[in-house]
Amino acid sequence: MIAISVNFSTFLVIGKCDAVTYQVLGHLKTVLILLLGFMVLKNPANPRAIGGILIAMVGMVAYAHEEGKAQAAAPPAAAVLAKELEESERLGQEGPLLGEAGLPNKPAKARDSQ
Repeated sequence: MIAISVNFSTFLVIGKCDAVTYQVLGHLKTVLILLLGFMVLKNPANPRAIGGILIAMVGMVAYAHEEGKAQAAAPPAAAVLAKELEESERLGQEGPLLGEAGLPNKPAKARDSQ
């Protein structure tokens, strides 16, 4: 049952984020597994494991910071869609993609055969 849950959640995450974010989440999962092993199972924490956890956490924070800056600089998706809609309306019937009554133009071969 746990394996099914992991596979399903992986499927959902892959659909919502890019490959780098998915890898960062994988490292977070590893860190959580190590921390739970230290706390719940009373595994001894060696310096190598603690150093790895710290490096992973610094990398995750840096990635989140840079990703946040990139999203803040990018225009919202609604603005991009509105601009594309405005451009298609501006082209109107004279545009290369729309014909009479705003319907798409037929390819050249289809027009020539009529």
